[in-house]
Amino acid sequence: MTKSSTKNSNISGRFQPGQSGNPAGRPVGSRNRFTVLKESFVEAFDRIGGIDNLVEWAKGNQDKFYPLMVRIFPKEVEINEKSTADMHVSILEYNKAMRRIGEKEIED
Repeated sequence: MTKSSTKNSNISGRFQPGQSGNPAGRPVGSRNRFTVLKESFVEAFDRIGGIDNLVEWAKGNQDKFYPLMVRIFPKEVEINEKSTADMHVSILEYNKAMRRIGEKEIED
């Protein structure tokens, strides 16, 4: 198939202004599956007690909570706030925790 055989594109293969590459795509106003899934998780979270319930669970399950946070949050986070708390974790301590949960370690 050549690029010029598509009715919505020109000879160079670029779409005409105002034309879609998938004219039979998702209908206007329909909801993205990921958005629906995310909203369902938020609703379920609220139904089981929300933040208060999560905090109580985390207090009793720190060995499960922290590895979960490592998987959920981005690998690199820029923090612009200053803290007096000592939050330093060595690479050795981090890798030890990752080995316990079967996740990939970072290299020195």
